[in-house]
Amino acid sequence: MQINYDKQDDKIIHYLSDNARTPVTVIAKKIRKSPNFVKYRIEKLREQKILGQYMTYINWDALGISEYIVYLEIRVKESTQKEVFEKVMNHPFTNWVSSCFGRYNYRIKLLAKSDKHFLEILDELVESFGHGVKKYTYMRIINPILVKNRILGLPKKIKKENIQQNTTISKTDKKLLYLLYKNPVASLLDLGRALEMSPQAVNKKLKKLESSIIEGYTVKINISYIQHIHCIYAVKLKHYTLLNSRMRSFIENNEVFGRSFETFGNASVEITIMPKSIEDLEKAIDDINTEFSHNLESFDTLLMLKREITIPKGIFEGNFIQAEN
Repeated sequence: MQINYDKQDDKIIHYLSDNARTPVTVIAKKIRKSPNFVKYRIEKLREQKILGQYMTYINWDALGISEYIVYLEIRVKESTQKEVFEKVMNHPFTNWVSSCFGRYNYRIKLLAKSDKHFLEILDELVESFGHGVKKYTYMRIINPILVKNRILGLPKKIKKENIQQNTTISKTDKKLLYLLYKNPVASLLDLGRALEMSPQAVNKKLKKLESSIIEGYTVKINISYIQHIHCIYAVKLKHYTLLNSRMRSFIENNEVFGRSFETFGNASVEITIMPKSIEDLEKAIDDINTEFSHNLESFDTLLMLKREITIPKGIFEGNFIQAEN
């Protein structure tokens, strides 16, 4: 398919990436075009697969839920890569799955109530593939450094002091979060129908959740269509607690870096790199290695291929989120 892509598309993607719930009328006003123009361009971007799924970013830590990143090498003779991908994606505690090129061929994000719960989930998942899982490694997300990728703009930065843990919400709030996770751009009217509430009441609840639980809404961009590479660089550093501020500043001030996390486990930090060329990728990795050469213990480099977001039904449908009547 021939890709027709211009500066107006850049602007539209920027606003949707910053907040996917931004009304078409607002985007139209900002780029000085008609709402019909914006609607048409969004439809074309989705048709050309430049725009993918809409996403709701939830502060899981505030709900007492932990996020874990797992790298796996899965080789199952009886199953195609597509079947393996779908099996991982349909696991009730999977939040994100990517196929990769590198030492591992899958990167998944799992949600769990505790480290013990996570290990139980991981053991069950690994066991489900029999001898197909050749190796794996994992880490727990401690803090996000950048929440959104910034191909077309600056991402939101998260400050540790703004994160409140174990927030109790109502059952209606929990259902609203679930609905927004399934469809981040659902209208207030549709949400109201599902919750049997007025749009005004839904909006009031939504604003409250956005001040504590919901970190934002964005859209998945197929960066290969706009000539970018998506790479994950997971680095294990000695004495990372002493380098915390330095690493955060290093990532925040380099435009080639995207959504990144401080982690605990087999890596100290997982960095997303989104360069335009292999040369830019090599330079970004060299910059990291040079800046932290005296503390670098090990690293993994993964080239991201197919990526999908999935609903962690096990978290929403179980009793893992504290909810009151």
